[in-house]
Amino acid sequence: ALCALGCAASAGSLDSTSSKVKSCATACATTDPEWEEFKKAYRKHYIDDADEHERYQLFLESKERVASLNKLNEAAGNAFGLNWMSDRKPEEKFKKGLAKRKADFKPTAPVREWTNVRSPSSINWRDTEAVTAIKNQGQCGSCWAFSATEAIESQLVLTTGGKLAIDLSPQHIASCTTTCYGCNGGFTEDAYDYVKSVAGLANSFYIPYNQSLTEVTDTMACPADKVAQIDGEYQTLQGGFAAVSGYHYAVPACTSGACDTQDLKGFAAALETTPVSVCVNAGD
Repeated sequence: ALCALGCAASAGSLDSTSSKVKSCATACATTDPEWEEFKKAYRKHYIDDADEHERYQLFLESKERVASLNKLNEAAGNAFGLNWMSDRKPEEKFKKGLAKRKADFKPTAPVREWTNVRSPSSINWRDTEAVTAIKNQGQCGSCWAFSATEAIESQLVLTTGGKLAIDLSPQHIASCTTTCYGCNGGFTEDAYDYVKSVAGLANSFYIPYNQSLTEVTDTMACPADKVAQIDGEYQTLQGGFAAVSGYHYAVPACTSGACDTQDLKGFAAALETTPVSVCVNAGD
């Protein structure tokens, strides 16, 4: 940090293209072993010394943020850490799916009654096959489609006793759910309603994820012909799919405002029975 401050002070008094500024930036980065380890771990390469210096400052900010968050969550241990995006600018990070609800939206799905409490009454779903592998949405605000897809994967594992663990297609939902906005956001209820209206949710081999992981692009068009053939004559060639018959809310839905009166005990009870899909207000 002291080296970074020294570089910043030097840079302020020199031409930004001078070799002195570049050498100072390089010196700052190379004297920090954590930075060197970070670059090695994530195979980082930069345009020039000035670019590396800027990325190093972002890295330091990320370290400070991680330390602050871990201090706030001491009971959970070091839940936060650095990752491959710790040197990225805000506009380079994952796009949020900040969609707006339709004006006439009403949460009409029933609230499920959780009567089959587990014994023991605690389970970490991440340690089971019911929570499937993490996927990468890239620069597309399709979090809602990923959440719905992975919730369906979980139910497929649970309802078949682990016999069917299929990697399903978030691209299918993001591209074909016309009541949502694709890479510009959406909601899981619309995703489930869409999948109910067709044969089912395709696997990720049949309809792969084609949104860019590094650049903001338009939502890929719905592959309507493929969707029509999910249970068609080539079903045995394209692989499995998941049919969805319906969905329930774990607790009464909150679709606007601070949602500070939600039933957290009911939410905990639901989690004793099944993984659930949640929406998080990530606006501020």
